Amino acid sequence: MAVLFPKPGCLVFDLEVIPTQDGKPEQIYKLGALRADTGSTIELDVRQDPRPALAQLDVLGDGAEFVLGHNIVKQISAYLRPLSFHSGCWICLL
Repeated sequence: MAVLFPKPGCLVFDLEVIPTQDGKPEQIYKLGALRADTGSTIELDVRQDPRPALAQLDVLGDGAEFVLGHNIVKQISAYLRPLSFHSGCWICLL
């Protein structure tokens, strides 16, 4: 069977965040992502340092043509860019 529409080379992701409470800053507690073109997925519980989860997101996003997700501008500016762990990280470029 022929493929009528190619799967886009995108990275779809979402973060779940605990809102600010009792003077503590917001905290990422779950990260999920999907590569539509490869079918690869991650769903991670983030309890302490989110950088290992972001490293996995970075690997999954390598080669993606674009990023898709809910509220990406806020998530990147508020949560991801400050945690970017190396200068080549695609998160820094958004």
